[in-house]
Amino acid sequence: MMHELEVVVHNDYKNKVVKELHKKGITQIEFLTDSKISEINEEFKIDLKRGVPSGRQVEISKNLLEIYRVIGILSKFETKKETFLEEMLDIEKIEKKKTEGLKFDEVITRAKEVLKIKDGVINITNTIENKSAELSDTKKNLEEISKLSNIPGGFDLDVLGTGEYYTIFTAIFEGDETANNIESMRAKGEISYVKASKIERKKKNVTYATVIVVSNENANSVIQKISGNVRILKNPGKGTVADNIKILSERIGTTEKEINDLNSALIEIFKTKYEELLICRELLEIEKERYEIFVNGGATEKTTYFKAYIPAQLSDKMKEIIEEKSEGVCVVNINKDLKDAPTLMQNPEAIKKFEFLTSIYGLPKYNHLDPSIVVAPAAAFLIGLMIADACYGVILFGIAMMLRKKYGFYSEGLKNFMSFVAICAIVAIGVGIINGEYFGNLGHILAHSYYPAMLTHEGKNLPLQLFHPAGHDLKLYLQIAIGFGVIHIWLGTVLGFYDAMRRKDRKEALYKYVSWGLFGLGMIIIFFGAFGAIFGFPYTPFASPFVSPDNEKIFTNAALVLICIGLLIALKHDPALSLLEAIDYFAFILSYARIMALVVAAGAVATAFNQLAVMAWEGIAFVGIILAILIFIVGQTLHFLLGVLSAFIQTLRLLYVEHFSRYYEGGGYEFKPFMEKRKYTYVEE
Repeated sequence: MMHELEVVVHNDYKNKVVKELHKKGITQIEFLTDSKISEINEEFKIDLKRGVPSGRQVEISKNLLEIYRVIGILSKFETKKETFLEEMLDIEKIEKKKTEGLKFDEVITRAKEVLKIKDGVINITNTIENKSAELSDTKKNLEEISKLSNIPGGFDLDVLGTGEYYTIFTAIFEGDETANNIESMRAKGEISYVKASKIERKKKNVTYATVIVVSNENANSVIQKISGNVRILKNPGKGTVADNIKILSERIGTTEKEINDLNSALIEIFKTKYEELLICRELLEIEKERYEIFVNGGATEKTTYFKAYIPAQLSDKMKEIIEEKSEGVCVVNINKDLKDAPTLMQNPEAIKKFEFLTSIYGLPKYNHLDPSIVVAPAAAFLIGLMIADACYGVILFGIAMMLRKKYGFYSEGLKNFMSFVAICAIVAIGVGIINGEYFGNLGHILAHSYYPAMLTHEGKNLPLQLFHPAGHDLKLYLQIAIGFGVIHIWLGTVLGFYDAMRRKDRKEALYKYVSWGLFGLGMIIIFFGAFGAIFGFPYTPFASPFVSPDNEKIFTNAALVLICIGLLIALKHDPALSLLEAIDYFAFILSYARIMALVVAAGAVATAFNQLAVMAWEGIAFVGIILAILIFIVGQTLHFLLGVLSAFIQTLRLLYVEHFSRYYEGGGYEFKPFMEKRKYTYVEE
């Protein structure tokens, strides 16, 4: 349940109040729409206006922008690389640093202290950019002039350019066709002299470097004609080609060293200041959020007005805190009768860590039932039941605990998920032992071959084994699967009835839940009675041989009466929809047969790989042993991965489709507390 705090506080105390709310992190500040502000003004005849950010925000934003700029420059030197697993699990390995609970002025002072490096970082960065541009131009010049070194005989670059009578330039082009065109222009007298040399051959294309001499009066027309097919090189400088190559190479080496030295200087700054920059950024963002929150509420000349959601059990305590921080210069009203509010899932600590199983589907609507306390154990039981192999369970438990230990410190979500996986693994171990499944029938193979004395029940069972899912206990597992479905769906109806009565919606309780509750109860009696007896299920407490024939008839008739009464109540409310829902009810029950299918398949597929491995072991000398080991490892690994994935998918389907359809209403929106968000720091209380 949520309460709503309606707060009016004098402006002299608003910063203290908001800072305490931010520190406690148990309220969600509402955003007042303009229409809501207008309603308040009209109702109370006041001049309430949209709140404005605190004046301190300007100073915060200025420092924050500068820190972002410096971090953006230095972040390229981060060398921490996530492993594939860390990237897949979205894990950031960050060790938080302890910090004091700083006041606003102390945060600004700390930020300004670290920003003393700003000018130096920016100057070095600008120099690197200029040097890099210079290096790029030098390399381009070297590349072009190097092509001229392929022209036989060499020449002095001083001759290039426009003289008194002639223009001399160098060019690069591809293909014999262009070469022929240039030669043709020379023959016609448009070009006075051409010296072309092949410098590169790629398949049929030949690249030429050429020196062209043309009279000044023909220069523009010649350049215009050939510019579409050739690249005219810039005049690279004075001296010979070899001299220029040497000069440019030395310049490149010098420039690269200067850039490396400048980067080294930045790396030193990164090593000593980057962590402090991240911490200061976080502290400033906390302050920024704190002072921006005033725009969510309203303000008059002397007061600030805002609303906040808070868990019901904490509302009185928070009222006392606000009154204390404002020295009583405030008005705090607690609104308890809320029609709509954000959803905060509140479960016992043992269940709270598994709330993600419900929230994946969607948060419960406000004031509606949160089924996490039912969903978590049901999901763990179903997943473990469908994995159904003791060795797979041990492997899964080991993986879960390893990941939990390695990454749990950095991700609370992963820690909770791996705790859930570990519980599923324990269930799988138990089910595997009861079924005698150890990598399929590997336990039986080893026991028969090496330890026959450990087998019980005429050599059929391993120690603690009670059932054979793929053998004569197939009907038992079918009964367990569908029986679980009958009860699980009926339980959803009971939970829906409880939720409707809690919300005092008696009409919904009667037509939606009492009706289908009676219908489901009748289905349970029929399934564990006459229906079970007909299909030869081993456990039928409402039929012979557990009860007498007369009592069996009483149970059957009572069940039919319950089904009919429930259906009649539902039909009275909505005939067409109720008929469809009755059909769905049967379909949903049958859907639980997938549990039996996976239990049987878990052992059968693993056993099939074992048989292939045995055939290879016994059928092929020497190589067969290696082949058998490979078949076993690859086959069991593949089946383990697919089996675990299938168990999770099928369980979530049974929960979200079959079970939730009976009662669960999502569509809630998350309670987002106004609190300090710390990624790099922590404060000890």
